[in-house]
Amino acid sequence: MPSRRTLAWVVFAASLVALFSYYAPANDHYDRLTRARQIAAYGDVPFRDFFDPGYFLALYSSVLMQRLFGDNLLGEAVLNCGFMAIGAVATFLLASRASGSRIWGLVAAGMVVVSQPRTYDYDKVMFFPLGLLACWHYIDHPRPRALWIVAAVGVIGGLFRYDTGIYLGSGAVMAVIARQWGTWRTMLVHLAWLAVAAAVVIAPALIYVQSTAGLWEAFDQIWRYAVTEGARTGLMRTPSFLFESGPLFRWLPHDEAVGHLFDILVLPGIVREENAAVWLYWVAVLTPLFAALWLTTRPAHRNRSDIARLLSFAVVAEMSARFILRDPLTARLGGVMALSGVGVALVAAEVARVSGLLREPRAAASGTAVRLTGALAFVLTVTSLWVLVWFPPRVLLQYGRRIAELSKVPVHTDLLPKGQLEPLVDYLKTCTRPTDRVLTTWFVPELNFFARRPFGGGLAVMLDNHWNQPRDQARAIAILESRATPVMLATRDLEIKDSHRELWAYIDSHYEEAKVVELWGGDLVRVWVRRGWPVTGEYAKLGLPCFVS
Repeated sequence: MPSRRTLAWVVFAASLVALFSYYAPANDHYDRLTRARQIAAYGDVPFRDFFDPGYFLALYSSVLMQRLFGDNLLGEAVLNCGFMAIGAVATFLLASRASGSRIWGLVAAGMVVVSQPRTYDYDKVMFFPLGLLACWHYIDHPRPRALWIVAAVGVIGGLFRYDTGIYLGSGAVMAVIARQWGTWRTMLVHLAWLAVAAAVVIAPALIYVQSTAGLWEAFDQIWRYAVTEGARTGLMRTPSFLFESGPLFRWLPHDEAVGHLFDILVLPGIVREENAAVWLYWVAVLTPLFAALWLTTRPAHRNRSDIARLLSFAVVAEMSARFILRDPLTARLGGVMALSGVGVALVAAEVARVSGLLREPRAAASGTAVRLTGALAFVLTVTSLWVLVWFPPRVLLQYGRRIAELSKVPVHTDLLPKGQLEPLVDYLKTCTRPTDRVLTTWFVPELNFFARRPFGGGLAVMLDNHWNQPRDQARAIAILESRATPVMLATRDLEIKDSHRELWAYIDSHYEEAKVVELWGGDLVRVWVRRGWPVTGEYAKLGLPCFVS
């Protein structure tokens, strides 16, 4: 078999090609992209000029790609697929080391790719296994220099998304404690080095944030978003399997068969996306517990370094699984699949080891039971991934055409996640100035991105009770007062009346409803315009006022 280095390069290349074939940003991704565009095009700053959950480096990385590649999606695709391919390589290295088998390393890397991580989870896919790899490097070479690598990966990952820093930081602390257990002075010195290294690496970002928005303001926004989002999505809620009676087979109609390898479903009441996601949830949650509780309590054939590696893996994997995997599961599984792949490799190696110890005649039945149990768990995991896999249509395999498509400036509306928004995109591009801001009162960040118009009120999106404290609404109103925002788009039911009452009172007194627009598929959008704003004409396609000649 080729060397690990050769296989690592093969994994990177294959992952890059496969991930690009699936590349299709969901509307959630445009939550980040439209903020990044606001920074790149209008000079806005996170936390100061708009509310932000803590995507600091994720935003500025997208800004860099927009500056390098232009105001298109190609740079973002390079960033996303490249990061995830690196994550697949790190997963391969971790899993092959943990299991002692390059085959299991390839299986783990394959799990990352076929789980089709959401494009906006690219940082999780890379930093989770990369941070763990840095911890294992320290465990093998327990010197301060290795701690600087651990700190750099953890801090940079945390600046992409704050909770990544928490998970990797916890794993790093566990790695130091487990590796230096019993040598207390060395343990304290190394923990101090880790803290110092982290402080040095994060200092430039903290200085920048303090000089713009202020550290307390940034921390407050991140904390309140995390608390509200956790309550909204059912943090720590345990999902349940759902079984329904029905036929053994079901043929898929032609419109449903797109994206499936076969036109037939087997046991559709059992083998379904919801159950596949629940099984993979339990794989993600239980494998690190297995590593912590089973493997580390059988230390006869393991040294301190082995136990430190297991415990650091268990901490990072368990924390990420418990805090990330919440509703909707299918959208979040790809972000933790790298660590799940490492866990599967660990369990597979232990099953092989234990079953090998049970080859004596008296223990033959036990050895067979262990092997069958492990095989069944692996088959269920692979089947669950298979059920969730979406096979890209042939048109997405035309790489040259897709690169040209992603390179277009402005981004073509064919790439809209929700094509029914195209009339509104055209209206905003035609009837507002490039600097005019548009306020939307529901989760539709792609509208601002494709219309190439900044969002209003410092609110890239409005989602349930996010940013609805009186001070948040007062700040949104102040931004609406100071920045030209002639148009507001709202849903049919005007949920903002209940979730953001002070902001709604301002809108009701300063804006008037121009028309209710019916989109393709029957969705209704209320278009409001600012009272007294000079109208220059009418957009005939929708019967809406224009504000540019």
